[in-house]
Amino acid sequence: MVISWLIFLNTVQRLYVNLKLQGFENRYRIRVGDYRVIYEIYDDVLQVLIVKVGPRRDIY
Repeated sequence: MVISWLIFLNTVQRLYVNLKLQGFENRYRIRVGDYRVIYEIYDDVLQVLIVKVGPRRDIY
């Protein structure tokens, strides 16, 4: 389930509501069921970097 959401995020990242993390310039979060995905978006190189994936209670 997480992998399919990551593929979805990579293809339509700007259409999805990105929840920006405070204190970071390019870092965002998304909830996927019981998991949280922390990622960074770099527009200049068209890259989405997955920083961390884990249970919501343990991710921060």
